[in-house]
Amino acid sequence: MDTLHLISNPKALADCLRVAGPKDTLVLLEDGIYAIAQLKKAAQANPSQRFWTIADDVATRGVPAQASDIDYPKLVELCTEHQPIATWC
Repeated sequence: MDTLHLISNPKALADCLRVAGPKDTLVLLEDGIYAIAQLKKAAQANPSQRFWTIADDVATRGVPAQASDIDYPKLVELCTEHQPIATWC
């Protein structure tokens, strides 16, 4: 299975991108949402990776909504579909 990367710190995204596999899934949550501009660039450079943001965290932080916003039930679904799960704080 491909790895699910949960990024809760915007500074951790660069480290995550260095080790993420070509088919891994990355989710920005909590303060990791502030790395949304970096995530968009990464998505263009790595089209085979999947990128998501947590809608509630986007709204809470006043960041414009993204087409890739998901809710927490979808995050739970992603957690059941991926192994391993890496957390970046």
